[in-house]
Amino acid sequence: ATDFENRNVDGYTVGVNMIGLDARYVYQRLSARGQFIKTYLTGTNAYNTQYSSDLGNELQGWYLEGAYNLLSLDNEQALTAFLRYENYDTHQAVSGITENLAYDRNDITLGLSYLIAPGAVVKADYQWFDNAVVGNNVKKQFNFGIGVWF
Repeated sequence: ATDFENRNVDGYTVGVNMIGLDARYVYQRLSARGQFIKTYLTGTNAYNTQYSSDLGNELQGWYLEGAYNLLSLDNEQALTAFLRYENYDTHQAVSGITENLAYDRNDITLGLSYLIAPGAVVKADYQWFDNAVVGNNVKKQFNFGIGVWF
């Protein structure tokens, strides 16, 4: 049976209610943005039993980012340095399962974004990933990407 056909099977339905806030600010070459999301799930006990899963009842996450364009505002190109801090917990609240502290995460991203022309960007960043597990080893990764939009 397909997922569409299974939608009425006991334990398959999970209700989702979300609330979020998003803020952005730009002044000359400085920009800042942030977001907060809170999610409430229902039907997780039946879902977890049916699928041997560990889906939490509440999820919460937020981030703050600051950025500065290192080039003059007169320039059509932009070289933007940015720093972002993220905190998200997909086991903010659980029922019928044990809270997994590895799902309470903090990420830090430091990077550069080079807007070559309108619609074309090259981006590189370095990230540190951490979680609430005592003795957890911080994972690190380097990312590089090229973006084109039209």
